[in-house]
Amino acid sequence: ACSNVANLLLVRAQARQRQASIQLSLGAGRGRLVRAALIETLLLFVIAAALGTAFAAWLIGFVVDMIPFENRGYLPGYGTAQISGPVLLFALGISLATGLIFGLAPAFESTRANVLAILKESGSSVSQSSKAKRLRFVLVVSQIAMAAILVSSTLLLVREFRNRWTAPVGFDPHGILTFKLSLNGKQYPDAARRRAFFESVAAAVSRPGDEPAAVSQFVPFSYDNGQTSLHIAGPASSETEDPNRKPSAGFNAVSPAFFSLLRIPLLAGRSFTSADADMAPLVAIVNEALVKQYLRRNGASPIGQRISLSRLKNREVEIVGVVPEILESATPTTGYPQIYVPFAEAPAEEAIVSLRASRDALPEIRKRVAALDPLQPVYQVNTLDDYMDQQLAPFRIVSGLLGWFGGLALVLASVGVYGVVAYSASQRTREIGIRAALGAGRPTLLRLFLRQGLVMLEVGMIPGLLGGIAASIGLRSALEEMNGASAILPLAATAVLLGIAVLIATLAPAWKASSVDPLKALRYDG
Repeated sequence: ACSNVANLLLVRAQARQRQASIQLSLGAGRGRLVRAALIETLLLFVIAAALGTAFAAWLIGFVVDMIPFENRGYLPGYGTAQISGPVLLFALGISLATGLIFGLAPAFESTRANVLAILKESGSSVSQSSKAKRLRFVLVVSQIAMAAILVSSTLLLVREFRNRWTAPVGFDPHGILTFKLSLNGKQYPDAARRRAFFESVAAAVSRPGDEPAAVSQFVPFSYDNGQTSLHIAGPASSETEDPNRKPSAGFNAVSPAFFSLLRIPLLAGRSFTSADADMAPLVAIVNEALVKQYLRRNGASPIGQRISLSRLKNREVEIVGVVPEILESATPTTGYPQIYVPFAEAPAEEAIVSLRASRDALPEIRKRVAALDPLQPVYQVNTLDDYMDQQLAPFRIVSGLLGWFGGLALVLASVGVYGVVAYSASQRTREIGIRAALGAGRPTLLRLFLRQGLVMLEVGMIPGLLGGIAASIGLRSALEEMNGASAILPLAATAVLLGIAVLIATLAPAWKASSVDPLKALRYDG
């Protein structure tokens, strides 16, 4: 944006050289011309700063509205945000410095120009100095380079964030309603009463024709999870990373319907049954990650192996099944070991009941729970889709904002190229008329300006793509989950997007210039 402003101010100053020379020849002081340029620059700055600040204030509200209500607790004031004073001052300072440098420098230069030489120029036009041409060329090329870096980085991040929320989670979250129950310890003092109550609730809220409701201590993406340390009977696994580190895994106590409700397939062994109760031998189901890290001994089957869990007071459980790894949160970690035990073996006072239903079923659910215990509240009602949306919302919001900023950089670079080519076309109007009068066709005239745009694109694209490669390396080192991300496609897409943008920005003014009547062009004196 500053580069575009600088280009516009340089063009305006160049166009006013003749006017300044006339004022100087009539006795105007050099200080007066500089003061006039300063006042005009400051006036433009004040108006633009006011409009920009107002737009920023509106944009903050727009961004906050994009954030789900449940996520707004991370913001100060629970969902309120203000313009940052230091950031605003930095932006205003950069803008003011650009305006002053590129608004006053040409004014100072014009006061030292050769007045007689400028007044002798034919008509009112003044040929552009080679210094000004080089400066404007450098500004646009720099803008293309910076746009290439920003667009390529944006595409890389947006792709990774999109992969985050579109990655397979390993289960089917759609259409699952969850609610939490927290039992009174005095009313339900022992495991048998807690187990009986939760089994009664699951049976009461289950709907005919659907999968039975499931009871579990935790559900995926609900911000809550359990942990347990493991003691593996027999020799340690050869794949354990650190033999001195105590093995650990995620922990969840689930009812037999949990895996079928979430449609988590069974890879080996069996699932839980109603026979896996408190008095039965303790059993467990583990995921593939736990098998790979702790239980793979010379290809032996994990089924039948025994491990002790600190979560169960170091009691030993027998592994009876293996399920695939599922994502428990938005963190894209893989290889996370997880162990499941029957809820009947470890009935907690707090549990989550899950069933395939919509929020419309909530009144009936409350009614059926109240029939079992009128004093029992049903709270923290949510769907698994809502839980996932809450955790994945930051990635969608950030990728959306990055997309807007990357698109803005592309537009600004295109505007810069358009301005340079358009101004060049206006300066070469008479030349265009002469070429047209001598028989040059529109394709020849278009190639004349297209060559200019392609040179700017080539000179700016090379350092821009190199900077994009450096930026991608920095992003991969800063974000661990992007270590395997390839920057080839984002860089190629950046080159194509910038190429199209520069092509359009070049051909638009060139087409207009090539359409001028040769007779009018020969008489042009603007």
